[in-house]
Amino acid sequence: MPFKDLAVRKAYLRKKYLAEREEILKRAKEKYWANHEASLEYKRKAYRANPEKFLAKHNALKKKFPERWAEWHRKANKKYKARLKAEVIAAYGSKCACCGEKVEGLLAIDHINNDGKEHRKQVPGHSLYLWLKNNGFPKDKFQLLCVSCNWGKMKFGICPHQTSKEN
Repeated sequence: MPFKDLAVRKAYLRKKYLAEREEILKRAKEKYWANHEASLEYKRKAYRANPEKFLAKHNALKKKFPERWAEWHRKANKKYKARLKAEVIAAYGSKCACCGEKVEGLLAIDHINNDGKEHRKQVPGHSLYLWLKNNGFPKDKFQLLCVSCNWGKMKFGICPHQTSKEN
């Protein structure tokens, strides 16, 4: 369809794009995910071949957009920590070892032998989940407890659920 006026042509193309936008985005996502693993492997090989080039580009972007870079880094770190915590919780059974609580936000790692203070001197608290993963999720020294059971065990030496069962 020939257009004599450039503004009319732009308006027509814009209207056509908006009408087909959802389909275009859907196809683009499908294409991206179909080739995602191959693309990542290509980037890994290129990085291994010339890491200085990639680090220079990385540092240039970091300097050019410090606020955006910091925000991206915070979001990526938050997602990583959430995935790591979910992985650790799944490895320890996804429920409290005492009462069976399953709400992920209420679950925490407990040192079975109450040696958490000594262990935290060796491993900072924010690295515990990574330490557990790297050490094969040891189940002889750690268990999953809800905050109530964990706090009761720490404060009174026994879980509140266990005291109520005895009475």
